[in-house]
Amino acid sequence: MPFVAANLKYMNRQLVYQLLKQRGEISRAEISRHTGISAPTVMKIVDYFEQINCVQEVGAGESSMGRKPQLLRFNPDVGYAVGIDFSGVELKIGIVDFGGKIRYLAATPVVPDISLITGDSFVEMIASAITASGLTRERFHGICIGLPGVVNKKFRTIELAPLVGVIDKIGYDSILENLSGRLGLPILVENDANLSALGEFSVSGYSDGEDLLFIRPGKGLGAGIILNGHLRHGKDFFAGELGYMVFDADYHIGKSQGGCLETELCLDEIRSSDTAPRDLTDRLAQKLAMAIVNICMPLDIQNAVLARFPNEEFYDFLLKAINLRLQQYVGQDIRCRAPSCPEPGILGAAGQVIYRAVDEMLKAD
Repeated sequence: MPFVAANLKYMNRQLVYQLLKQRGEISRAEISRHTGISAPTVMKIVDYFEQINCVQEVGAGESSMGRKPQLLRFNPDVGYAVGIDFSGVELKIGIVDFGGKIRYLAATPVVPDISLITGDSFVEMIASAITASGLTRERFHGICIGLPGVVNKKFRTIELAPLVGVIDKIGYDSILENLSGRLGLPILVENDANLSALGEFSVSGYSDGEDLLFIRPGKGLGAGIILNGHLRHGKDFFAGELGYMVFDADYHIGKSQGGCLETELCLDEIRSSDTAPRDLTDRLAQKLAMAIVNICMPLDIQNAVLARFPNEEFYDFLLKAINLRLQQYVGQDIRCRAPSCPEPGILGAAGQVIYRAVDEMLKAD
């Protein structure tokens, strides 16, 4: 970034914004000491943040001598984002404030069909969620939708999602324009597993240089891959399509069916049963462990996370079985764990909106 006045202002605002979010309450003088930014500049930044309702004064702090400092607190209600998580079998709509707290959440079983996002009912569900949250409508900054399948941002298409009805590529610009026009908010779209990986990564306290494999069984099987702190898309945005891993040399894919691994795992049968058959559970643990090893060992990824299943008892059993297989296959320090984040897909989706909104806020004159 070239060193010009506008960029310096942006960087200073960014430092102060991050510090305000991290600290519960802090004075202007403490901000100056922690950031190294001059007191007059801190005053200007705080004044701007107060104008846009980003910070609030919460009273006087303690002082051993002289005038007591006025304490500031970050205001998470400065804005909200709608995060939508469509796994192919369930639709979740969450509303998240700028502090990263989920303020409203609704979940609905759905038919595995991409046409869901083009129908009137989808618009009505989003509008109803915004209304039901009771939050100020004018403070909503946008919507991000997580979809199963490849979201190709180069060609603006949804691809490789036959299990939810995407046999041929579907252009998504007109879909998003229609939704945006009807809801009055900008719309973003991303792969659902990628958003889950981002949500988990942001909440779990990973450092910027760490890696993560987030495995997400839905209608099919996908994964989000974060390498050195950055989401991996790949040239054609196929990164993480775990369901297409092949363990059967005689497998032949059909245009309207899923990949080899997701077909073999019988995810629908496992999901629909209160107690999955032992042979299916063992096979699921075996194949997922093989997939984890085949990705984590070549890329030296130390963190693997498996998204939760609705049946907690089954999920706990599956996770233990996977880790036993991992020890059998490699004996290295690779373990698969449960997510730290309760709703990684929602937080990952909302986070995309919040990131863009905050960036615009920090760049404003």
